[in-house]
Amino acid sequence: WGKGRAKAMVMMIPEAGRESSALRGEALAVALAAGTAFFLFGWDTGVVSTAMTWTKRSLSLRGSQYEVAVAVTTLVAGLAALGARTLSFHTGRRGTALCAGVLFFFGAVVVAAATDFLTLVAGRVLIGGGCGLATMAVPIYIAEVAPAELRGTLLAMEVFFTVFGQASAGVVNAVLATLGEDLWRVSMGIAAVPALFVFTCFLFLPETPR
Repeated sequence: WGKGRAKAMVMMIPEAGRESSALRGEALAVALAAGTAFFLFGWDTGVVSTAMTWTKRSLSLRGSQYEVAVAVTTLVAGLAALGARTLSFHTGRRGTALCAGVLFFFGAVVVAAATDFLTLVAGRVLIGGGCGLATMAVPIYIAEVAPAELRGTLLAMEVFFTVFGQASAGVVNAVLATLGEDLWRVSMGIAAVPALFVFTCFLFLPETPR
């Protein structure tokens, strides 16, 4: 009986190893998706510091129009964060994160293609919605899906990647400033790439157990 029990325990070790490896792989996927979502939040809040001033001159915006275009993203983000609970209840945390990815993507595309004030505001509204949904849904998704031993680390990524996104936006704007202000569309539109990545990642990640 002792030998049989020992043999069974030995046979269980590979299974435990595979399970642990699968958990680490899933945690890595969650980290990539969440980190990119936080990066987008930082990028979209940091890019306005310079790129929006170029946009103001390019689209000949009045002072009041410029202020509205800047402030509307923050306003909508706050409202979207409040509504994220209801949306999350109906679509799940994963579904809400997917919606955030869609809003980030189309917001970046619309802003980059804007030729007038109303189109610019529409794009900024979409970006604000993405920011609000991501801010609420992604941390909750991590808390409910990530392995207990990695949960704290993954949640702490929010601050790091948000600041990293803001810093990256500043660096990109500084580089583009040497090439010409007309490249503000590149600065605004490039966010569509990580937004598509966020959507794709969450498309294949599992829903939370709650």
